[in-house]
Amino acid sequence: MNTRFNGVIGERYSQIHRVLPFLDNLLSLVSKQVQDYCCDLSRPYSILEIGSGTGLLTEKLLSVTLKYNTKIVALDHSTSMIRQSNCDSENLSIVECDALSFLECSQTCSFNIVVSSLTIHNNTAPYRKRLLHQIYRTLNVNGLFINADLYALPEPLHHTKIKDKIKHLFNIFSEDRELLMEWVVHEFEDYSPERIMREDNAVNEMSDIGFSDILIMERFDVWAVLKAMKL
Repeated sequence: MNTRFNGVIGERYSQIHRVLPFLDNLLSLVSKQVQDYCCDLSRPYSILEIGSGTGLLTEKLLSVTLKYNTKIVALDHSTSMIRQSNCDSENLSIVECDALSFLECSQTCSFNIVVSSLTIHNNTAPYRKRLLHQIYRTLNVNGLFINADLYALPEPLHHTKIKDKIKHLFNIFSEDRELLMEWVVHEFEDYSPERIMREDNAVNEMSDIGFSDILIMERFDVWAVLKAMKL
């Protein structure tokens, strides 16, 4: 479990749209994939969201699945982030817990869809590997996994992108030193050896676990939407 959003960043997460100006497009692509998957009005769908945070993606998921028989379980370990969520639906359960612990206690083939955004990269590589194994185990056959996350680019391109991101942070938070410092530290931690999530390594690891049809659908700078299936 990571605690990277327990400080000022988590308390003022509404600023994320300034940090990632493309965020709405990123999350809309994720929700569109979920909508396309839920194509049978007579069939129930179970959806697990990992790292629901303040509900930015959860809100979109509720909207696109409104006419379908869906149950969404949204997980987050941050009390502060959950308190900022305005999502409310009889089809939604928000659970404050560690995602890996929750999945380890879940039955095999529990979910049709597992979705995550801006979350999995925050964990160390060993944790991510265990998490992906559990995601695969708890997905139904023909289940969908979709992740909008930071998938590092090859060098030296990625190094250039990091410098651009740091400059962007200084531009938008120049009058807010406390928030600026937390975001800068957060950025450098994203690329530490124990945490950095490179695209090629991530795809190979998922393939080894058993995922099929692994596809980077679209890139938004260093962020990308990855889609995979359990066949």
